[in-house]
Amino acid sequence: MVDDPAYQENATVNGENVPLLASRTSTTECEFKAPPHTDIHIGDMVECFDENWIVVELYVDKVGIINGVLWMCNDIIRFQNRSIEVHTRYCVVDDGSYSKKSSDPDAFVMANTYKIYITIDEATRRMFVDKRLAFGQIYSPTGELILEVYKIIGMDIKSKNYGTGSHLMVLTVQRDIYDEHVDSLSENLCDIFIGNGDISEPQVSGSCVIAGQDIIRLGTSRKYTATFTAANGEITTGITPVWTINALDGIIVDAIGAVCTVNIPLNEKYVGEIITISVSDENNLFGTYEKKVQVVTVG
Repeated sequence: MVDDPAYQENATVNGENVPLLASRTSTTECEFKAPPHTDIHIGDMVECFDENWIVVELYVDKVGIINGVLWMCNDIIRFQNRSIEVHTRYCVVDDGSYSKKSSDPDAFVMANTYKIYITIDEATRRMFVDKRLAFGQIYSPTGELILEVYKIIGMDIKSKNYGTGSHLMVLTVQRDIYDEHVDSLSENLCDIFIGNGDISEPQVSGSCVIAGQDIIRLGTSRKYTATFTAANGEITTGITPVWTINALDGIIVDAIGAVCTVNIPLNEKYVGEIITISVSDENNLFGTYEKKVQVVTVG
């Protein structure tokens, strides 16, 4: 084994030195072999080739050699579990680039979603549907630096686990809206906890609403207007709206003051797409209002 060119003397499994035979089969995938009785399982984290990998397949051949497949981690997520402690975990964020190599029909990744492959441990097992995760920083259509936010819409802790000790979780996540009042750009965290298990909540003294149609046709534009109402029911003027719009590339958005204009190109690829528009105020006194608009065909 030690004479094999694929021998990785310094490889580690969950931080412990475990020499392996490992050969990269693509940019994102690696096959490996380990001696009989090696303590390695689906969901374990492996470090070799100066990269971090997660074990996604494992079997023992007829002579007892352990064979497996690794996927290279392409992100580190940060999250909290109702405490100030911040957890960081390597993971695979898959838009289909990894799973398309698989013959497993359950590995299909829908449009506008990702699959996250991550180790199940004491921290990650406390994740839940609707938990929001930050994937880094991007710019909004209005030029503001925001977090790219996704929300967990599905959790699978069973179907990818085979054999004793397997601990791989697959999360399905979908794009969500950044909220500057509970999400932290500097910490790259969503729904940040500030102590005593309490989420940071703004002091709201009114409400806001977006007026406008819920559908928009190809080749047309619509205007959406934000209105802010004080707690006593009176319309409040002079408020600076903060717009956040999640839309596909090519859709033109122009937000000026209280009016946001959305322009849809005459292209059938946009049919069925959902545009999410949200508005708040710069001091977060009126909460946040979200509106979803569906693109429909001409006619």
